[in-house]
Amino acid sequence: AYINRYKGGCASTGEGACQVMARLHNGGPSGCKISGTVGYWNVIKSCCGCS
Repeated sequence: AYINRYKGGCASTGEGACQVMARLHNGGPSGCKISGTVGYWNVIKSCCGCS
């Protein structure tokens, strides 16, 4: 429910679903627009094989 509520704000960033979920989880409703969530995304991407 949380991701579905806030993922619309990430549409213009061109990120894939896995990246959107990770960055929203880490940074809150604006997570996909906050550069501080990129490091978290990189860890998730390498750990979990997301793209």
